[in-house]
Amino acid sequence: FALEAKKGYVRDLEHKKKMVEIRLRKERERAEGIAKKLEKVTLVIKKKVGEEGKLFGSVTAMDIEKALKEKGFDIDRRNILLEEPFKHVGSYTVKVKVHPEKVAEVKVSVEPE
Repeated sequence: FALEAKKGYVRDLEHKKKMVEIRLRKERERAEGIAKKLEKVTLVIKKKVGEEGKLFGSVTAMDIEKALKEKGFDIDRRNILLEEPFKHVGSYTVKVKVHPEKVAEVKVSVEPE
């Protein structure tokens, strides 16, 4: 339905637009803060290792989610952008989506148990 463009309606619409802009800006600022904290963190994940540093199993987004929760970050595993699970001991960089417009990089170190 359409409303007639009266001064009251226009003023109300402008106010609603301004409130949405303020909310979106606050969400972006919060995401920036979380991203800065995430980029300072190095996650250490210990797994059983076989020959030549190959893991029994692999390190998945669920493992990274669990390690992040232990560090105090509440990141859903679907926001951890992992191309494929890690299958060897080593250091990796993982992208974590904290906001539709912001992706942070987290260092993950996979070590023998």
